Amino acid sequence: MITAIYKIGKAIAGDQEPIDCLLENIKVVKEKKDKKGNVTQIKNYILKIVFDLINNKIIISPDNLTPYDDRSIKKFFFCGNVKGKGKQFYLTRTLKSSHFLFGKTFPDLLDKMKSEEKEYEKNLLFQLVSEIVGSPMYDRDNNTINADRIEGVKNEYRKLNVPQLISKFVQMGSDENIVLVTPKVVYEDNKNYIEKDLVQMREYRDIVVSKLSLKVSGAVNTRNMYCYLCKKTEACSSSNLKKIKIMKLFTTTAINSASEIDKKNYDKNYRICSACLEKLLAAESFLKDRMQLRIAGTPTFLIPNVFGFEEEFSPKYLEKLHSKIEMAFREEKIKNFFEDIEDENENFSLNFLSYETDGKFFKVLNHIHDVPKFYFVRLTNAIAENYLLYEKEVKGTSGKDFSLGSIYPLIPVKCKKDGSFADKKNKALQFYSHLLGGNKIEKDIVFSYFCEAMYHLYMNQRDVYKNIRFYKEEHFDFAIKDYFYRYLILIKTLEDLKLIDKEEEIMEKEQKGKSSGDIENFLTENNFNDRQRALFYLGILINRVGYSQSKKGYKTKPILKKINYQGMTIDDVKRLYVDVFEKLVQHEALYPGVENINTLCKYYFDKSDNSWELSEFANIFYLLSGYAYKTAHMTEKSGAEDEVTTESHEIKGE
Repeated sequence: MITAIYKIGKAIAGDQEPIDCLLENIKVVKEKKDKKGNVTQIKNYILKIVFDLINNKIIISPDNLTPYDDRSIKKFFFCGNVKGKGKQFYLTRTLKSSHFLFGKTFPDLLDKMKSEEKEYEKNLLFQLVSEIVGSPMYDRDNNTINADRIEGVKNEYRKLNVPQLISKFVQMGSDENIVLVTPKVVYEDNKNYIEKDLVQMREYRDIVVSKLSLKVSGAVNTRNMYCYLCKKTEACSSSNLKKIKIMKLFTTTAINSASEIDKKNYDKNYRICSACLEKLLAAESFLKDRMQLRIAGTPTFLIPNVFGFEEEFSPKYLEKLHSKIEMAFREEKIKNFFEDIEDENENFSLNFLSYETDGKFFKVLNHIHDVPKFYFVRLTNAIAENYLLYEKEVKGTSGKDFSLGSIYPLIPVKCKKDGSFADKKNKALQFYSHLLGGNKIEKDIVFSYFCEAMYHLYMNQRDVYKNIRFYKEEHFDFAIKDYFYRYLILIKTLEDLKLIDKEEEIMEKEQKGKSSGDIENFLTENNFNDRQRALFYLGILINRVGYSQSKKGYKTKPILKKINYQGMTIDDVKRLYVDVFEKLVQHEALYPGVENINTLCKYYFDKSDNSWELSEFANIFYLLSGYAYKTAHMTEKSGAEDEVTTESHEIKGE
C-alpha cells in the first residue's frame, strides 16, 4: 500500500509545489436545470472583505467580487478548515465557514507566527494583522469583529450569522453564487495608499507551507539511514510517516496490538526521508481530491498500483482510470467500459479503502487489497453478461440497468434518522469486500439477504432501510420480480467466478404433466432441481391466486400475507400449499393451465419429500422465483387473466 501511494506521489509531484498538498477542492455548481430542462449558467465569485486600517471600517460590498475559476483554489490558497483543535489561521474560507474570519482567524494567525518565527515582529503580515486586531474594528474581549465598524450595517443585521450578514450586503441573483471569502487590507505606507490581499503575501504562503513540516530536521530519532521508499541513504525518520493520515492507518494502527518487539522495529521498517514524505503528502492530497468513489454508500479511496513504468504514467492517466472504475459502479449502460479497460496496455491492481470521518478523526472501515486488473475485468464482464440474459425482466419495470453498484440496493443496511448507518458493520460493504477480493461466499447468506430485503419491502420500512428501492403498496408484485431477477444475476455471477457452488446440471428430466417451453427453458438454463421446481410451481400458483384476488377488487393481495419472508421450513411450505389450493378453488381459478401447474407442483413435492435439503431462506427464494417469473411473463398468449399494468411502480430509496 505504501509503495502504491508513493508511486502516485512520484507521478504527480513533478507538477506540484509543496503547498499543493494542502489545497482542497470545492464542488462548484456551474449550471442548473429547471423542470423543463432549460440550463442556466451559474456565475461564481470570490468575495474580498476589506479591512480599512486608514478609516477603521470594514467593507462588505459587491464591488469587491472577483470571478471564480479553476485556478482560484491555488491563487487564494484555499486549504479548507484546520481539523480538530488546531489554530484556525487560514485566511480563505467558504461562505459557510466565513465566521472564522470574523472571529478566531486573525488572533490564531498571530499566535501561529509567534510560535514558528524568531523575528515575527519584522514580518509585514504580522504587523498588518496585529493592527487589525488592535484597531476599533476588532472586539478583543469577545474575539470577534466589531459589527459597529461594518460600513452600512443596520440594527436588524446584528442577529444574523456571518454568512447571512454577507448575503444581506452582497445580494446575489438566482444564477450567482459566492464560493470563497478572503480578507483584503487597506493601509498607508509613507503616505502611499496600499491595497493588499493578505493571502497573496509571501509571508502568508510561508506560514502555510510550514504546516507541512517537510524537513526531517525536526523529527524524532533523525539520522542518516537507508530510506524505505527511495532506497537512498538520507536523513530519515519513521515519525515522518505519521504525518500522513492514510499511511498512519497502515503503520501505527497495524502494530497497536503487536508485540513490543514489533514496536521497537517500527523505525527500522518505516523510516523515510523528507523527499519521499513530500511525495506521499502530494499523493494523499491527490487521492482525497481526485480518486474517491462510494462503495455501499461509504466514501472510498481508489488507490491503484500501476506496475512496470512508474516514471511514465501521469495524473491524467490516474484520473482516467478512476473514471473507468467508478463507471463500473454506476447503474447505467457501460457498453464501452469493458473494451476500454481491457485495451489498456498497463497492468495494475486496485486497492479500495473505505473510511468514515467527521473532520476530526479518520477511521478505516474496510480495506480491499490488491484486486488484480484481470479479476476486476472478469467480474464486471460476468455481471454484464448475466444482466443481458435478463435485461428485459430487470429493466422492464425499474428502468435501471445492473452494474457492480446495483448490489448495494439488494442488501438491506439499517440507517438512523440522519441517514448514517445504524450498524457498526455495513453488511453490503462486507459483501463487496468478499466479492472484489475473490473470497468464497456462503450461498445461504445470499438467500438470507434476499429474504431480509423482501421482508423490509413488504413491511414498507423505507425510513429505516434507505438503500432499498421501495415500491408502491399495490405493486409489491414488481418488487418480488425485480429483486428476484437481480439476485439471480448476482448468484449466477458468483457461480461464474466460483465464489459459490454451482447447482449441478440436470442431465435427465422426468416430467409428469406439461409445462410451456419457455418455463422449461428457464428451469433448465438455471439448473433447477426437483425441490426448486416444486417451489417454483407453487410460486406460480400463488401468483394466480393473487391475480384472482386483484380481479375481485383487492388493492393488495391477501395471499401474500401467507408467506413468511424471513424464512419458511418445508412444513411451513406444505401448509402454504394447502392454503393456496383452497384459495384457487374458492376463487374458481383452477382453469386447465393452472391445473397443469398444480399437477407439476405436487409431482415435484412428492418426488423430493424424503430428501429436502434447502434452507428456510432458499425455500423463500425459489418459492418467489415462480411468482416473479409469472409476473415478468404475463402475455396475451396466457389469456385475459394474465393482463397486468405496466405503469411506473418504484419509489426510489432515499
